[in-house]
Amino acid sequence: ADKDAAAFVGEYKPATSLLNIKKPVTVGSLVLPDFYTECRWQQVEALRRSMQVIERVGAEYGKLSGRAYGFYEKYKLDDAEVALVGLGSAMGTAKVAVDTLRQAGVKAGLLKLRVFRPFPAEQLKEALKKVPAVAVLDRSISYGLEGGPLFNEIRSAMYGCSGYLTNFIYGLGGRDVSPDDIKNAVKATLDASRGKAKLSVMNTIGLRGEGGKPVCV
Repeated sequence: ADKDAAAFVGEYKPATSLLNIKKPVTVGSLVLPDFYTECRWQQVEALRRSMQVIERVGAEYGKLSGRAYGFYEKYKLDDAEVALVGLGSAMGTAKVAVDTLRQAGVKAGLLKLRVFRPFPAEQLKEALKKVPAVAVLDRSISYGLEGGPLFNEIRSAMYGCSGYLTNFIYGLGGRDVSPDDIKNAVKATLDASRGKAKLSVMNTIGLRGEGGKPVCV
């Protein structure tokens, strides 16, 4: 109910007010080199500590609503031989692709990331360490870098793990992505992990090439 949600969120009470003339504060001021590093490090520490808060509040909300929210959502991942990792609404489409692949006998799974900063590197490594092949879906490009932002975070987190890892860029500018598009990416990842095909570190979904044919998948 709305009243339950309002009670859970509570009333916003700012720590300081710009209109409090008895206790003036400065916001957005210039920080000179003497203290700049310390200010930035406080932000680092605040984000680190926020991980515990995210887990605690997610569990509390779960008791209220029956839907607990942590750093990620797993979908048919426990026995997966190939997994999709991504974030955002397209992961709903990816679930349809996973279901279709399962019906065809492919043990596909999915991990939907809910929090990008702070990045839950250790939690993701633990969730994915037993999956032989992982395809990271990025709806963004880092120009001049092999792979999108999420892929490179995942690759750093998975450093030292022996599984196969690749990247697919999709949906730039809001372009639609279909379950079949994602299903083809999963099949290509699985084939590459088994030495039956070859993929680049960074691949594309739905890129139009010569003759209007998709490139890669």
